[in-house]
Amino acid sequence: MAAQGYPAIHGNALMSGSADKVSWSTTLAFGAPAIGAGYMYLILSLYVMKFSTDVLLIAPAVMGAIFSLSRIWDAISDPLAGYLSDRTTFRLGRRRTWILLSCIPISLGFYAVFAPPMDMQGSDLTLWMTISIVGFYSAMTLFFVPHMALGAELSTDYHERSRLFGVRHIFYTLGSILSLAAMYLLINEEFAPGGDVRSLARELAVVAVAIMTVLVIYAAVALRERPEFQNRQQGGPIQAFRDIWGNPHARLLITVTFIENVGSAAIAALTLYVAQYVVGAPALAPLTFLPT
Repeated sequence: MAAQGYPAIHGNALMSGSADKVSWSTTLAFGAPAIGAGYMYLILSLYVMKFSTDVLLIAPAVMGAIFSLSRIWDAISDPLAGYLSDRTTFRLGRRRTWILLSCIPISLGFYAVFAPPMDMQGSDLTLWMTISIVGFYSAMTLFFVPHMALGAELSTDYHERSRLFGVRHIFYTLGSILSLAAMYLLINEEFAPGGDVRSLARELAVVAVAIMTVLVIYAAVALRERPEFQNRQQGGPIQAFRDIWGNPHARLLITVTFIENVGSAAIAALTLYVAQYVVGAPALAPLTFLPT
């Protein structure tokens, strides 16, 4: 008997039935935007702290507070994005609508982080970076949550889902490696005679925004949502949080993940500073992230 609000799945539909086979064209369309997402997310997480303190000359404590604020807001925006996506009834689909619309704030937020006005200083610059960073992470939430949900809904077959998310992870890793290459260029520019880090950062941001926009549009146009997965929302975000937190295994997973993310974020933020001010080899810093 099917659970309330969910379609019945008969026979071996959860196995590798042809009805749930996902084509390679769909797999590639689903995974492709992860190239841009991996690039943007990693370079923002690893390099923007140093860019802000050493290039824009914003106090480290201020930037630490900004990033902390963005992480706290994520705890609210993630379930909110899922709640809104579940209840979207536009013709394009409840997931593809948000995926497509997200490319606008993602582009604006990412470009703004790396292209603050040249004459802006002090509290105005701090406010600019706060809005840009929090806005970018919020925009990425509007992409990530519906995108991951759509991947889980493209097939009921375990192996097909694994292939979808495996390909997505490959693309995400590729984007992450490209971000390390961009970091290398930016760090070298910082120490080059007459180097202009801000101009290079702005140019790289324009390229990243253009590629991400094309890939997101490609995914939104090429992918299709299965009608049986529409209108399946149950309860609100507060009830969903209660359900998850009421599960002791989920609580443990959330706690461990939180500790891991705090630790890894702190190490990542400090690595560039250690490479420059302790080791004296800032250009080698991107290489330290390759094993991860």
